[in-house]
Amino acid sequence: MNKAIIVVAKTNQIQELETLIKSIVLHNQNLHLYIAHDGIAKEWFVKIRKRLNRNAVDLTSVRLPVADDQVEFSPFRYILDHYVEEENVLLLSPDMIVTADLDPVFKKDMGSILSISSVQSQDVVEAGSDNRVKVVSHHVPKSVNFKNSLLEEKVSSKMDVSLLMKGKKRKGAESLAVVEMEKGPLYPIIIHFDTAFKPWSELRRVPYQAVWWYYTNLDWDELSLTSPFLLENQVNSLFQYDYVGWVYTYSDELLHLETLARELPNIGFIVAAPTEGTANLMNLLVYPNITLAPGVARDSLLYEEIARESDFYLDINRYVEVGTVVADMATAGKPILAFEETRHGDHGQKVFSPKDLFLMIETIRHLEVDSLLSSIGIHNP
Repeated sequence: MNKAIIVVAKTNQIQELETLIKSIVLHNQNLHLYIAHDGIAKEWFVKIRKRLNRNAVDLTSVRLPVADDQVEFSPFRYILDHYVEEENVLLLSPDMIVTADLDPVFKKDMGSILSISSVQSQDVVEAGSDNRVKVVSHHVPKSVNFKNSLLEEKVSSKMDVSLLMKGKKRKGAESLAVVEMEKGPLYPIIIHFDTAFKPWSELRRVPYQAVWWYYTNLDWDELSLTSPFLLENQVNSLFQYDYVGWVYTYSDELLHLETLARELPNIGFIVAAPTEGTANLMNLLVYPNITLAPGVARDSLLYEEIARESDFYLDINRYVEVGTVVADMATAGKPILAFEETRHGDHGQKVFSPKDLFLMIETIRHLEVDSLLSSIGIHNP
C-alpha cells in the first residue's frame, strides 16, 4: 500500500519543497505525493515526475482554487475530498524534512518527531496549534466543522507531536561528557523548522541546519537507493574541514580569530553567542570557514549540537566567560586553546603567548586529538 502524503506549497517555496521531497524519497518507497499549490509551473512538475519515476513515486499536482471560499475551509480538506484515494494521509509542509522510513509515523508510533520551536530552550515551550504533524483518515466525516484547517482540535485521528522530544540528539546523552553513538537513527524521523529562523539563512540559528543542507545538496541521481535512515557521517560529508573549533562569547573581541581563519582554511570556526551578533561579528562572515550562531541559549539543543560536533574549544574572548563553558568543554574531553590574556580560569587549557600566535596555528594545523589531549594532560581511557 502506498504512503500518501499531502504537501501544501507556494510558488516561492520551490527550493524547500524539493528538499522535502528528496528527504522523503531517500528513505521511503511506494509513495503517492499530492502537491497542492497556488500556481507552480507545469514545467516544474514535468521535471520532478521524470526524476521520481525511477523511484516508484506517484506525483499528483493539485492547483488550488483562486477563491478561498472554493477550498472548503482548508487546502488539506479540499485535496482529501477531491483527490486522495488512500486510506491514511500524512500532512507535511515545505519547511520540514524526513530522515527515515515513515512507516512508524503511519503506524502512529510518534516518538521520534521534533518540532524545532519546542526545543529552542529546554525550559521554555512555545504554545500554539501549528507545531504539529498529523496522519489523518481519508474518511473524515463531512459533518466535522472545519473553520480554518485540518490542524484544528476537532479533527479526528490527529496527533500533537510538539513536545515529544526534550532536546536530546542522542538518547541517554545526559551531559556533554556522554557522547555514545546509537546503533539506530540519531535524528528525529520528521524535523519541522517552524520558527521565524530557517536553516537556509546565512546565520546558524536552528539545530539540524546541516541536515537540511544535506538533503538540499543531494543530487537526484543519489536517490536511486533507499536508505533506512540518515547517518551522521552522511551529514558530516557536507563539510570539507579537517577539524572544527568553536568559541561561546558575550564579546565580539576575539583575539586573533581572523588570522586563525585566514591561515587555517581547512579548519572550521563557529562563533556562538547567547546574544545577537554585532556588526563586528557579522563582518567575520567574509571568511568562508567562519560560521556565526547568535542567540544560542546555554540550555538549548543548538548549543549541545555545536559543542558536540566541535573538535576543540578556543578560549580567546576578551570579556567574561559565558557560564561555565570552559569547564564544560574540559569535562567533555575537548582540547582547549587559549591566550594568556584571554584564559578563563584554570581548566587544563593549552596556553599561548599572543606573540606565539603561529605556534597556536601550527598546533591546530597538525591537530591530532590524542596527542593534543595528552599535551594538555587529558588522556583517553
